[in-house]
Amino acid sequence: MAAVQFEAWPYSGAGNRFLLVDARGGADERLAPDALGSLVRRMQEHEFDPDGLLLLESTREADARLTILNRDGTRALACGNGLRCVGLHLAAGGSRTPQPFVVATDAGPRRVEFLGDDSARSPGPARIRAEIGPARLVQAQARVAVGKRRVVGAHVDVGNPHLVLFVEDAEAQEVSELGPALSAHPRFEGGINVGFAQRLAAGGFALRVFERGVGETEACGTGAAAAAFASGDAFPLEVALRGGVLRVEQGGDGVLWIVGPARKHGPL
Repeated sequence: MAAVQFEAWPYSGAGNRFLLVDARGGADERLAPDALGSLVRRMQEHEFDPDGLLLLESTREADARLTILNRDGTRALACGNGLRCVGLHLAAGGSRTPQPFVVATDAGPRRVEFLGDDSARSPGPARIRAEIGPARLVQAQARVAVGKRRVVGAHVDVGNPHLVLFVEDAEAQEVSELGPALSAHPRFEGGINVGFAQRLAAGGFALRVFERGVGETEACGTGAAAAAFASGDAFPLEVALRGGVLRVEQGGDGVLWIVGPARKHGPL
């Protein structure tokens, strides 16, 4: 396979950090496995401390093909904030494709739109709207035992699996202990993302998410969508994460979208 030239840039979406590698320079071809391994090591060693790696490659089926690798090198099916960072990258690159951009992912094709810059902040992040896709309630009350503790959560599929626990106080949760135990529970083949959602008096939710293959992150786009869907509340809903606020919308076709900030950081 011919060598593929690429650029790599740090991006963040509501505090969710990524290293974006643009390898769209050649024909419709994938990077060799050893090149992927090299990129994962580069991600793990980078001072930006990314939560994951976003690999863009050429495809005739969409504006780009996106492969998502977690911090531990495992492959993620979907990533809402990562997709929003890709939307910013495509828009900043002067793509001639009319919006919305279409990005091929392991969870299927997803649309993403550049909504403009946030003029309230200087320099402000861009606002990006990304399609999460349809949500499916796998089980409304999934009961899971972890040692002597038993929890009940909503098992939701939004392109990747989430267990949403509705709690009184999200900040009081022992996410670093309960998160990995639930994420790797044998009940969930292949692991699961775990969200701790607190309903807010003003409306919407505060949310913390333990992501499989990563750990707790500053934000999780699919986690926000899963929590909003599992709540049964009317859309749109705002979900406050440690790194920022995401707005979850639902179209007439039942498809979920998230809207929030994204930022491109300095070069490597």
